[in-house]
Amino acid sequence: MREPPDARPAARLAAAVRGLGRPPSGLLARVRWLFLLAALVNAVVLGTQVLTSWDAAWQLRGGAIAALAWLVSCWVADHLVARSVRWHVRAVGRERALAGVGPALFAAADPAAIHQTAVTTAVELVEAGQGIRVCLVEPDGDGVVVTAAAGDDAAELPGVRLPFDAMPPAIRAGFQQRLPVYAEQLPALRTNG
Repeated sequence: MREPPDARPAARLAAAVRGLGRPPSGLLARVRWLFLLAALVNAVVLGTQVLTSWDAAWQLRGGAIAALAWLVSCWVADHLVARSVRWHVRAVGRERALAGVGPALFAAADPAAIHQTAVTTAVELVEAGQGIRVCLVEPDGDGVVVTAAAGDDAAELPGVRLPFDAMPPAIRAGFQQRLPVYAEQLPALRTNG
């Protein structure tokens, strides 16, 4: 069920304001965030100095504080707009990936093509450049065989057999129960059988 249209922007704004205290991911976003925090600290320090030690008329001090408040609001608004634009770009990317999966699955001629379409779409749904790899495996006796893979260094993985006895217990249990498994150790487990 969708939220009322007027509630969604307020919720997004509240989430963005909460996010100001948390460093974003990505080097450029972190540098921008650090500069914003430094500018806000400088504005607070300068505002305190203007209020306490400046021997000017109250109108001049009030104007200086108003200008500082306006400048700070512009910095925060720019940060929130940039954050919102990044969120929107990710949402458009997800929509594009989901829109393309239907025709790709319809055009898939065999199970291998369907599996490859599934893992490729899964990688596209996650932000690009995060160093991820998605694999689809099928049970094979006392292990699993990778039937499809997409992402970083995934080209050599299809057809690779992973024996259960070479896996950590948590990963083995996930595979045996046919649950999705996050296996950061997958390259280390690779054995050709």
